[in-house]
Amino acid sequence: METTLNFEKIWQLFQGTDRRFKETDLKFQETDKKMKALQELFEGQWGKLMESLVEGDLIHLIGQAGNPGQ
Repeated sequence: METTLNFEKIWQLFQGTDRRFKETDLKFQETDKKMKALQELFEGQWGKLMESLVEGDLIHLIGQAGNPGQ
């Protein structure tokens, strides 16, 4: 009888742990989707725009705007 009670307690603990693992997995999947979306954003058109602005003379032009006498 005591063995049966111990087994039931262990089984309940296992089920709770299993449920928490599944919840955590869902959160990881959601985070992964968000990270992929951000990666696509910066590797896509937005990233290309930023690269072209930085590779171009934008930084020099901004520096000149702050110092108009140059």
